[in-house]
Amino acid sequence: MSAVWSVFKKAIEDEGSDVAVCGICSKTYKIPKSRSTTNLLQHIREKHPDELKKEPSSRSASQEPVTQTTLEETFKRKISSAQKKFLDRKLAELIAIASLPLSFTSLKCLRDFVTALNQSYTLPNVKTILNIMRSEVADIDDNHRSSFAREGPVAITIDTWTSKNSNCSLLAVTSHTLDGKFEDRINVLLDCVAFAESTHTAAVITEKLRSSISRIGISEAKLSYLIADGASVMPVVAENLGVKYVHCCAHVINLIVAKSLEIPAAANLIRRVKRVVTRLNKSAKAKFCYKRYLEEMSLPTVIPSSD
Repeated sequence: MSAVWSVFKKAIEDEGSDVAVCGICSKTYKIPKSRSTTNLLQHIREKHPDELKKEPSSRSASQEPVTQTTLEETFKRKISSAQKKFLDRKLAELIAIASLPLSFTSLKCLRDFVTALNQSYTLPNVKTILNIMRSEVADIDDNHRSSFAREGPVAITIDTWTSKNSNCSLLAVTSHTLDGKFEDRINVLLDCVAFAESTHTAAVITEKLRSSISRIGISEAKLSYLIADGASVMPVVAENLGVKYVHCCAHVINLIVAKSLEIPAAANLIRRVKRVVTRLNKSAKAKFCYKRYLEEMSLPTVIPSSD
């Protein structure tokens, strides 16, 4: 009990229900009617085990906090260095997962929002965010190294494309392997490499690929297959690595579908549909009539748009 209330603080939600707010990571739990603290203690054991070591072995029940603060007062508290690092890391994860620009942290509206939540927290700068991301990547790479060190042969899938956002060509490298019992499959995104070169020759792609797998500690001797699209350089890359080349099935299907859409019957139908969509996008009256027709026919009111 003592360890729980030295870490958690009681607060009251807007609805009037009692909650416990972790003073380290701000995780909030509802306090059950039974007043049991099992879930709170479990949180401390899993997330903040060091706090249990700091706590004295015994403490009288009379020392349990009896005063309650509102959630607003709770979020105005000062944050520790550990809490600051935790929040910075969560912000870096948000930027990475949502593919936001690093300049996101400099937006005034974001800073105003964070200040309204807690005036004692200041957003990290770009350099700090980059350092956090590099640390996260290093941890992920360490996990990948341990996984591929104990598993069998590795198949590599590569794909190249041009990014509209970054205005450069990219090479994505994924790896796949099975455990010894053929039960668990590991699929890992190893790398996403930018091409500085103007041409994507087999030699350039081979060099990029070797750099990616060597960073994770995957030797070329463990490579078994290279799966890629039908570009003429891909079989040469596989030959350079001494592995078998497999034409990607999804790429083959995509080529078949694209070729099928060029058949006159399909092409004419597509042109007619595009004309209708263009008409709907240019005329508010036509769009209204089309929507009313869909409603009368009990069809989903989905308005098509140009691709």
